[in-house]
Amino acid sequence: MEEAHSRNAEEGDDMESRAQAAQVADKLREEAEENVRRAPEAPMEAARAKHCKEAMKEEGVRKGLETVQQLAAEEDNRRAVIPDHEDEAGLPHKNTAEERREARRRAREKLSQFPGLGSIARTTTITSAPDSHFPDIVDIPLQIRHTCSGIISSTEASLRFSSPATLLEKFNEIRGTSYTLMQYPQLAAALQSYIDMEYDFGLVYAHLRPGWHRDPVAGLRNLAARTEDYAERRAAALDRTTNIFVNPNIPPRRIWDLYSNRVVPFSAATSHFLGAVSHSWMEPSRRQNIQTAINSFEWPVPIPNDITLERVRIEILNLGLQYAWLDVLCLRQQGAAEKEAIRREEWLVDVPTIGSVYTPSNIVIHYYSGLGRPFRIGNLEHERHWINRAWTLQEVTENSIIAGVTPSSPVPDRVAVDEETGSMKDANERRFYDKLSDLKLITGSHNFDCIYPILTAMRNRSASSELDKIAGLAYRISASVLPPYVVGQSPEHAWDSLVKVINPDRRGDLLFMFPEPGKQQYRWCPSWQQIKDAERLPSIPGLVLCEAVEFDVETGCFSHKGLRFDGCHLQVESEPGNRGYRNGVVQLPTTHLDTLVLTVIARHAQPIPAGTYTLICSDAFETWVVGRPVGSGLIEKVSVLRTPANLAQKYRQSFKDHVKQVSLYT
Repeated sequence: MEEAHSRNAEEGDDMESRAQAAQVADKLREEAEENVRRAPEAPMEAARAKHCKEAMKEEGVRKGLETVQQLAAEEDNRRAVIPDHEDEAGLPHKNTAEERREARRRAREKLSQFPGLGSIARTTTITSAPDSHFPDIVDIPLQIRHTCSGIISSTEASLRFSSPATLLEKFNEIRGTSYTLMQYPQLAAALQSYIDMEYDFGLVYAHLRPGWHRDPVAGLRNLAARTEDYAERRAAALDRTTNIFVNPNIPPRRIWDLYSNRVVPFSAATSHFLGAVSHSWMEPSRRQNIQTAINSFEWPVPIPNDITLERVRIEILNLGLQYAWLDVLCLRQQGAAEKEAIRREEWLVDVPTIGSVYTPSNIVIHYYSGLGRPFRIGNLEHERHWINRAWTLQEVTENSIIAGVTPSSPVPDRVAVDEETGSMKDANERRFYDKLSDLKLITGSHNFDCIYPILTAMRNRSASSELDKIAGLAYRISASVLPPYVVGQSPEHAWDSLVKVINPDRRGDLLFMFPEPGKQQYRWCPSWQQIKDAERLPSIPGLVLCEAVEFDVETGCFSHKGLRFDGCHLQVESEPGNRGYRNGVVQLPTTHLDTLVLTVIARHAQPIPAGTYTLICSDAFETWVVGRPVGSGLIEKVSVLRTPANLAQKYRQSFKDHVKQVSLYT
């Protein structure tokens, strides 16, 4: 194969090569047309067929031959990875060994039509050894074994080579290629550089495998370009002058390459078959810190006592991913004291931007009972349960897969349902899935109509610190830019920083709906402590406020452009009585009449002494901010009021000309 492959590359213009190219192109075209016809049943095959046709047009016979090889290998991979049906227990059932062997036989038969083409990529099976100490883990079928082409075992990943030639030989063995250093002399320097940096085979394989089949030298160039582009994007993401992220949607710093079982820079990965893992950390007594070559021993990796990362790797591979973001492996954790400064610097960027890996376009694998552990509902009141953790709020997505499934796990299609009511019979199962549905409803879009549902969800969750709760909110409250994560920062400072960058309309929710003036840095909006301590946060069903509070970065001032009325006399009842709210009246001076008496209500207990105030009204005329002038045109918030819905439209028609700029006292 090596000689024929080299000869085709060097004599691509002779008639024999052209004839062979035409023959290959015809066969590929026939396969492509067949795959297109079968597209509704096998869209992945159709996509590969389209790729084959495009490759033939652009690359000629050498590329065509390699593409046929890749097609066969991927077909083998697809048959080995994608579940065909379910077994009697309802679990995904993988193709049998006989079926996989038959798939490989057909692939080899296809390749035999083209003289000079070598063997297909090697197929490897990785397994997890049973552990007598934790027998329940063995009940997770997807953690037992995985078979496909292109993966390497953990033992192979730890191999080290002393020369480019032996390293290349190992690559050829795994990828089914016959490249030589004479054929690609540029490879020698690249492979030697990895050897000089003391990379083990897993790290080298992770960096080079994405572009290996098409053209290893072109793959090197693409890797260098991605690395440079990614470094520039990360460097430009944080504006050090304003201390905010101007581009919060940057990819993560690292990714776990499941094929090589190594954590590598994100630039070394392709965007295909990428996902994220969501889990909650076990309490300290139930987890261990392990040193592992997977992250090059950069920091101790905290995992539950009764799992192994190899089992997690096998399960994620069986679920169809090649790359996964897992916090304990990809986000630097606490370790050696001399590396603490590195962690703090990385967390400035990495923690605020975690949310980008849980976007709807990525698959999210959920371990609801702890990383790698069997899925059980468990104690929903426990602070360590996934449903109660702060960080998992940003990890809720519709594009979700439940992991750790055993034959007895309560996945939705297995739980017992009452035929009359249609609800789950088991109360604990029903509560879990109801809570999960509520979270999906709250976090289903970045374009929230109100800030308070997400604040309510977060303030009731558990975290290692209040700082984590605030950091976990950023991606969920429409922040187009983000503040950095500063280790040790006070929650109030972190909250103030977040308020400056959230959507202006969501700042309007804080101004117009929270009944108390702020008690920390800002008077116009609540402090984080007030949000935590409030008996309940405001809620006005059906009302969507679009009252923007703008922030001027240069002056540090907040302002609102809206309906402003000065010199209003206000009187509100001191007790709500049996109604649950307090009535009030306001005498409103206008340009048309001497005064106009309006009816208002207060659905809170915040005192509002009788007196003269400046009132700021929402455009819908349903919510009011009660404030006092404090000089230089500034308004200090006192409380908020509402107008009965049946009167709001009537009032609105009378005051369209009262729009003024309101500067808020901070």
